[in-house]
Amino acid sequence: LRPGRYRVYVKAIDEARNERIEEKEVEIENIPGVEHTLSTTGKTNNNVDITFTNKGNLILQVKENGVWVNKTSPYSVDKNKKVIVRYTDGYNVGSEKEIEITNIDKVLPVISASISNTTEYSKEVSVTLNATDNVEVKSFEYGVSNSSTVKPTLSKVNGPVVINNKTGKYYIHTKAEDKVGNIKEEVYGPYLLDNEAPEVLVKLDGTTSNKIKLKVEATDTEAGIKGYYYSKDGGNTYSHMQTSGIYMYTRLKNDTEYKIRVKVEDKLGNIAESEIKTIRTAPLGNI
Repeated sequence: LRPGRYRVYVKAIDEARNERIEEKEVEIENIPGVEHTLSTTGKTNNNVDITFTNKGNLILQVKENGVWVNKTSPYSVDKNKKVIVRYTDGYNVGSEKEIEITNIDKVLPVISASISNTTEYSKEVSVTLNATDNVEVKSFEYGVSNSSTVKPTLSKVNGPVVINNKTGKYYIHTKAEDKVGNIKEEVYGPYLLDNEAPEVLVKLDGTTSNKIKLKVEATDTEAGIKGYYYSKDGGNTYSHMQTSGIYMYTRLKNDTEYKIRVKVEDKLGNIAESEIKTIRTAPLGNI
C-alpha cells in the first residue's frame, strides 16, 4: 500500500454463525528522505565515502546501471559521478536523491622534457623540463645520475637543466606532485657527454737526411677523431689540420734535431697534445 490513512475491517464468525465486525484506522507513514554526509568535500585523490542516516531499519538502495541495488552505509565512490539513492522498506520506496561527487582527483601530473635523450656525443646538454596538472602542480623536482635505476638526490626545478659533467652517460630523474598527492615520476636519457681529450701516441716511422715520417696512434671512443696538427718546433707552430695519422716532413736539414709534437682534436673540439719527441735527421749522404 502507498503511504496514507486506511480503515481496516475485521469480521469474526463463531460456530453459531454469530458475527462481529471490528474496524480500525491505520496510517502507513511515508518513507523518509535520504540524509547523508561525505567523508570529505575538499579535493582528494582517495575515494569519497557517503554515510547515510538510516531511519527505522530501512533498506538503502543505489541505482547502478539503471538497476536499484541494495547497499550498506557507508557507500564508497571511486570517481566523480552522480549517485542516485533511496530508501525502501521492502514494499514502498522513498523519494530519490541525487548526490553529485566532484572532488575526486586521481589524475597524475604530466612531465615533459625538451630533449628526451641524445644519440650523439656533445660537451653539454641543456634540457627544459615542464610539469602540468589538471588542477595544480605542488612540487617539481629533478636529479642527474649516471644510472637510469638508482635515484639521485632531487632538488627543485628552476630553469633549464644543464649537464656538462665528465665524459659518460647521464640520466635526468624527475618527480612531480600535485596538490592532492598524486605523484608522477619520469626518467629521461641517456644524455651522451664527451669532455675528455683523445689519447695520443706519436711513433717514429723512419728518417732520412731530409725527411721524418710519423705514425700517430690516437683514440677517442666517444665523439671520434676530427683531425691532426703537426709541429716540428715543439708546438710553437702547427700545420693546418690533417685527416690522417700518417705524416711526413720533407725538405728538412740534415743532421738536425727537430722537436716533434702532434695535436689531436676530436669532433667536439676536445684537444690533446702529445709529448715532445726529439728526432734528428741523418747526416748528409745517408739515405
